[in-house]
Amino acid sequence: MLEERILEFSRLLRQGGINVSLTQITAALESVALIGLTRDDFHSALLSTLVTDQMDQPLFDKLFRLYFLILSKRHQQVHAQNSGEVDEVYTSPKLVQSIDGKGIGRGGGATPYILLVKAVRESNYPLLRRLGEMAVTNLIPLEQDAVKDLDNLVDQAKVSLGWYQAVNTLERLRLQERVSEGSYSRWMDNISFLEGYIESLLEDLLVKAYGIDVLEELAVAANLREREFYQLDKIEVQEIRKRITKLARKLATKYARRYRRAKHGKIDLRRTVKEAMVTGGTPVRLKYRKRVISKPELVLLCDVSGSVALFSGFMLQLVYTIQKRFSQVRSFLFVNTIDEVTEYFKNNDIEEALEQSFAKARYAMSPFSN
Repeated sequence: MLEERILEFSRLLRQGGINVSLTQITAALESVALIGLTRDDFHSALLSTLVTDQMDQPLFDKLFRLYFLILSKRHQQVHAQNSGEVDEVYTSPKLVQSIDGKGIGRGGGATPYILLVKAVRESNYPLLRRLGEMAVTNLIPLEQDAVKDLDNLVDQAKVSLGWYQAVNTLERLRLQERVSEGSYSRWMDNISFLEGYIESLLEDLLVKAYGIDVLEELAVAANLREREFYQLDKIEVQEIRKRITKLARKLATKYARRYRRAKHGKIDLRRTVKEAMVTGGTPVRLKYRKRVISKPELVLLCDVSGSVALFSGFMLQLVYTIQKRFSQVRSFLFVNTIDEVTEYFKNNDIEEALEQSFAKARYAMSPFSN
């Protein structure tokens, strides 16, 4: 039974874009048999055998939680929803009692956005979790098709908390109280934590309610290799940038086909024979050669007409990330004429470089590409 579950979990990892070989699965089964089934040891055994790239660990952790910890609670969750029961932690009335918040006054019946501001300023993670649970409760019950619109559900939950009002309030407090960059960065980290927590709660509820079918959809949706560029969020763009940087490092350090003279390496037969002519044909001194690392040049030609502008913009971001890995990178934009935009990417950050490239380059005389 456990072997079947590990095999099914490995299939989920593959659907999520993580390469898992038969050898790795065999090693996972052997590791689990040796280590045992305590939660931490079981997690470590599967992680160390099924994941070879550190960048895949967040997805592994997510699927591990949903498959081994949440899916097993499916029947209890279905029963709770059918009977109208909801966990007390989701609806505690203590959430809306009066609070004191520096810079935001005193309220006798605090609204969620004020509580959110308080939790973010104080890095109060228990309160942040309670707010996330309260926001998700407002969306129950969830239909199975909701998994296809998870981002919209997260936005709905955020709106129910007065999310954007809270963010504006935090920005205003930052200016009024002259909050340091470090403190404000911590506030934004807390906001990001809550957003991720809301998403994980929604995933948990959907998996509990609808089982393996929803979990497979979540795994496929997480596969960056299958996502359209325009569907990627900021976090996923950052993840792709990391992968492209890793790929660029490999490309920039590949050996060229050519060799050069060296004191060690492979014997250079032609030079050895030539040198032997001086000593009557006897190769007294051997000549060597070795492979050299060649940093290739990269030329990017991007169609920025309306139909593909999004894709080209993304590719320019990727090139911006890896340009230092190559001997030279040149970028060109075109619709029906071509203009080089290489200079914009040399001394500007990516946002400014893209803005200047699209605004200043002369790449079009009409809206139709050629």
